[in-house]
Amino acid sequence: MGEIISTDSYEIEGAVRMQDLEFITAGDSVILTDPRSGFTHKGTLSRISDNLDAATQTVKVFARVPSSRLKDGMYLEGRIFSDKVSDCVRVKRNLLVGDSVLYAVADSVLNPVRIAVLRTSEERALVRGVPDGTMILSEPLSNAYPGMPVKIQK
Repeated sequence: MGEIISTDSYEIEGAVRMQDLEFITAGDSVILTDPRSGFTHKGTLSRISDNLDAATQTVKVFARVPSSRLKDGMYLEGRIFSDKVSDCVRVKRNLLVGDSVLYAVADSVLNPVRIAVLRTSEERALVRGVPDGTMILSEPLSNAYPGMPVKIQK
């Protein structure tokens, strides 16, 4: 749901999962996309509500978008881009072993690396704890185990 602020600016309301709040801040960049046309609108996250919706476990967020092309009732998909996350790596979710280990390759053998999973999506995971320069698997290996010999393909 949005509200026209002026003829060339629009404020749109969205919802963010409670566990994702730590990653966003008012002032972050926002991109809204019309899934029918593919047209994008750039804006700014203007405010974040203090209230949690108990039924959905989400918090309302509001983005201000300077665009005269937006209309009341339009369905848009939104993404928030934040600089708040650092020292993280995005990996394929199927590379996670349990919920706190990734396999790294060193000296042609697999070594488990303890990581912290910050966020997951259907296909990816945002993890912290992978040292810089660490080589991790690009695809999962069946029956992988610590010390397993591997060959690196280039």
